Amino acid sequence: MGNKTLVIIPAYNEEKHLPKLLPSISKKYDTLVIDDGSVDKTYEIARKFTSRVLHHKVNQGVGASLRDGFHYAIERGYENCIVVNADLQHPADLIDEFIEELENGFDAVVGSRLLGKTDSMPSIRRLGNTSFAFLVNLLYGTNYTDVTCGMRAFKTKVLKGVMSMENRYGIEIDMSIKMKKKRLKVVEKRIPAIYAPGTSKMRISTVWLQLLKPVIKNLF
Repeated sequence: MGNKTLVIIPAYNEEKHLPKLLPSISKKYDTLVIDDGSVDKTYEIARKFTSRVLHHKVNQGVGASLRDGFHYAIERGYENCIVVNADLQHPADLIDEFIEELENGFDAVVGSRLLGKTDSMPSIRRLGNTSFAFLVNLLYGTNYTDVTCGMRAFKTKVLKGVMSMENRYGIEIDMSIKMKKKRLKVVEKRIPAIYAPGTSKMRISTVWLQLLKPVIKNLF
């Protein structure tokens, strides 16, 4: 294996975005796309850019996709891994900065859309994100500004200790709490809040319930 960092890209019906995202990622990183039961041509398009594509026959959720990606990184001996969403919400040009923080001694780097100016974030999302960060900080003694951002980098050696069994959107919060319990050295890094126009794939009420689950579960 030449590259020591794996870029993990969970994707569900992202045929329009992958042709923009994948070429923008530096060749010094290996890329892994997890096609989570897409009904469009996500798998075929991903294969045009990388040989590392996992395919779920049915949609299992972003948490299940990330878990597969983390296991892939562990089993193949990568030193670092970073999660980048396929929908262009996470700028690929920030990957270097995240990996640099790992090389500077941090165990994990957590993206935050709430560090600094947040005018581009829809108000309902800002309310949800700030509320969950406040709740996690209050209950677990953490100091996060954003516990739901998916752009995160890890030293692969710490993943087993913080692996989450959440299959859907609760995975980021669950891992944020587990990182505190494991006393990992974590730093937040600001990323822009980018939301593509169009209908969201998520129902806010459903997502909020999924996010609340690990907050409560980790208390016991």
